[in-house]
Amino acid sequence: MFDLGWEKLIYQKNKQINKYPFDWVVSSTNKFIKKRSNLIALDLGSGTGNNINFLCNYGFKKVYAVEGSKTAFEILKKKFKNKKKVKLVLKNFNHFNYKKENFDLILDRGSLTHNKILDINSTLNKINYSLKKEGYFFSVMFSKRGKFKNLRKNSYSFKNVTKSKTGLLSNFFSKKEIIKLFKNFEIIDLSEVVTINHSSRKNEFATWNIICKKK
Repeated sequence: MFDLGWEKLIYQKNKQINKYPFDWVVSSTNKFIKKRSNLIALDLGSGTGNNINFLCNYGFKKVYAVEGSKTAFEILKKKFKNKKKVKLVLKNFNHFNYKKENFDLILDRGSLTHNKILDINSTLNKINYSLKKEGYFFSVMFSKRGKFKNLRKNSYSFKNVTKSKTGLLSNFFSKKEIIKLFKNFEIIDLSEVVTINHSSRKNEFATWNIICKKK
């Protein structure tokens, strides 16, 4: 399911309008994706498209971007109206039409982790189905080590960040849970990244950065 909190609490309030690609996306793409003339990518939960320009400039022939927020999607349309290689889709990415062995790279930069466990598992199966034989899946999931956590599955977190009573649907995982979740993929690299902010109060934010391939 698409959490409408992203529409009402984030994009309608002009938050997370990111302009530049995430460094992990840039470095991982450069390391694992060999440049070819027919590369196709899929960006899940693309937000306002900060990673799309990088993928286009890297040499992908076509980049599909799936976003559930209407506000973010309008920004995407304006930003990429003259880029024919970018295919924009306004949809819950669990309902996207995943074609068999179609993508060289599928990117999830912290979107899947904001879904129900049932939908995460369902989408992972579709991603596996839609990757080419040597295709890569890059994913970022929340780690239980972070202080912004709620150990209950399918719970709502980040109430302080969003300044709301509801927060955002989120899931946080242990290493064992990540390995089980990605059991149908070949995990190439699994890194837990912990960021500690000491400036005002000690906050810890932790993610699993996962590089995997179709088995």
